[in-house]
Amino acid sequence: TLKNAVTAYNAPYDGTAHDAFTVGSLPSGWSTQYADSEGGSYSTTMPKVTNVSDSKTLWVKFSNSSYSDFVTSYSVSVTAKNISGATITLGTLPTYDGTEKTITISKVEVGGSTLTLDTDYTVTSGNKATNVGNTTLKITGKGNYTGTASTTWSLKKATPTVADFTIPTLTAKDYTGSPITVSAP
Repeated sequence: TLKNAVTAYNAPYDGTAHDAFTVGSLPSGWSTQYADSEGGSYSTTMPKVTNVSDSKTLWVKFSNSSYSDFVTSYSVSVTAKNISGATITLGTLPTYDGTEKTITISKVEVGGSTLTLDTDYTVTSGNKATNVGNTTLKITGKGNYTGTASTTWSLKKATPTVADFTIPTLTAKDYTGSPITVSAP
């Protein structure tokens, strides 16, 4: 049948513009036109879909000079791509100093595509820490992306210096041959 000769696009987001339809073999003399609504303006130009927001119902009109036009609708969809397994590259790890520190994300990649903060993903939790120890940073897909991804990070341990310690001044004691007890402040 005519309707079965056309297949609507339905695949995950990949950043590429795709034809909204694949038109197979039509019977001799038949042609197709496309519109955004049943009563809309039909065109022979193939609609394109790229983003999740391009998902919609489109109309196809099959025409043949010997028959009445046949109009039917198709659901065209671009589904959000799952970011689980994304590669999250962090910036320089902050060093512990007793105050809350924030880790920066320098890059998030999924399938070779670099994602943009607040457009493609948001930071859900774990981008701040006060103490040394494992912290799990979690991001959530947004827009053309869905799902979650995570990585673990930790504050760098501080390197102590002499100024970090109070060294008491000891008073000299004479040797008596017995143990001496020294008290520190």
